[in-house]
Amino acid sequence: MKTLKNYPEKEIVRLIQEHWIDEDDLVESGICPVCFNQEHNNVLYGKDMILYEDDDFVCFFEDEPRAEGHVVIYSRKHYSDLSDMDFSVGQKIFSFTQKMISLLKEVYHAESVYLCSINDGEVSHFQLQLIPRYHNEKTGTYNFIKHRRPYVEDSEKEKKLHILLSRDFS
Repeated sequence: MKTLKNYPEKEIVRLIQEHWIDEDDLVESGICPVCFNQEHNNVLYGKDMILYEDDDFVCFFEDEPRAEGHVVIYSRKHYSDLSDMDFSVGQKIFSFTQKMISLLKEVYHAESVYLCSINDGEVSHFQLQLIPRYHNEKTGTYNFIKHRRPYVEDSEKEKKLHILLSRDFS
């Protein structure tokens, strides 16, 4: 595909909505998919799966999770990686992350929750992936490369997470 930077943004949104392009196409064109997503009403991901958001970051269920309860946390402002981030924003995100890991263990009965941050490339946007591991699964790095699968809604667990998060972060 030709670079998308020459396309009007409305056309890019249409192409995403019609599944002609995805975040990889944006990256190949030098467009940050996270920033584009935020600027265009969550056209790529997170739209109906947001667990928590504030002025500094967003947390939502991964739409193609590696495990049940897999969530993504990303900064609203574009930071290439943690070293670029304002210290206060980093503190806030990691404080939230610590609580979110505890909640995933409680609500999803995860034995452990892996914290992964892979931020490299020209249009990298700081994000954290929280990937639960359950008692019947192998330990170790295998969990970062488990096959992705479509998100399966569990309204009871989602509701409980929303209640607990609103209690702790309102």
